[in-house]
Amino acid sequence: MSEASATPQAEAAPQAGERRRIDRRKHPRFPVNGGGAEVRQQGVDARIWARLTDISLGGCYLEIMSPLPVLTYVNLALTLEEQAPPG
Repeated sequence: MSEASATPQAEAAPQAGERRRIDRRKHPRFPVNGGGAEVRQQGVDARIWARLTDISLGGCYLEIMSPLPVLTYVNLALTLEEQAPPG
């Protein structure tokens, strides 16, 4: 018996550019089809439209053409089409 086969296999190290994704979310996310959002930055009169792709008790994900800086305060109006329950 060789020494390599007698010891447990070590887990392969991630390759350059690879990262392990750890899901740290507290609440499950649910996909949304046909959802949208009106985004209004506080202190600015312009409206930005975004596509709502998923939602959870703790947040949502919006696809937007021009992302706003981190910590920008906004008001959101979400629009959802009727969704079938999962399962």
